[in-house]
Amino acid sequence: MDSEELDLDEFEVIASEFFPQNSDPCFTVNVNKVCANAASVRTLPTVDYVKYMIKIEKNIFVLKPCSADDVYAFKWAKEKNGKRYGSQRTSEPFVQILCNAMNWNPNYRYKIHGRPRRSTKGEIVLAYDLKNVQIYEKTPKGSDGTPAKTNAIPVTWNGRFGPTYAESQHTLELNTYDGCTVISLDGKIGKSNSDGTGVVEGKETTGELERSEGSV
Repeated sequence: MDSEELDLDEFEVIASEFFPQNSDPCFTVNVNKVCANAASVRTLPTVDYVKYMIKIEKNIFVLKPCSADDVYAFKWAKEKNGKRYGSQRTSEPFVQILCNAMNWNPNYRYKIHGRPRRSTKGEIVLAYDLKNVQIYEKTPKGSDGTPAKTNAIPVTWNGRFGPTYAESQHTLELNTYDGCTVISLDGKIGKSNSDGTGVVEGKETTGELERSEGSV
């Protein structure tokens, strides 16, 4: 074995976008619809309702289990033949606001990769990295009448295989829910308390997500 030591910090880690895995928890944003995949809902097999939470500054989107009577609760799963699947939600305003905040093309489909994490309150949540995303460009309809989908590598990569090893070490960190924006698909937003409960502000969105201090 060569005795020369390797400094891995500048090596590029091959990004998961090159090798998509259907078994990974993912959240899809598609023009006017959003949906967690089967792998996501099966990661939390006893959870029927979640609330959507986001921290744009940290590029983190969170699905937090909650009760059915929570003002921000969404029924995120359905069951068929004894198996759980993601339940699709329609909300063009939410998709437009998110795409605007992330500089995404609202006509593309985005598949955001995530993983279960434990919050400082001891709760298991699903945290999705808004920078770890597969992009699918929709092209004109094919001969069968359905739109063709092309996996579009982000132009910001500029020929790179992925982030450097040093960059990849900056993983998702959940410190507290305090100050995190809670999302409602009816066009209203609110904030969460430190215990994760929602506070309705009844404030209409104005085209971009509210940015609040603190960390997720």
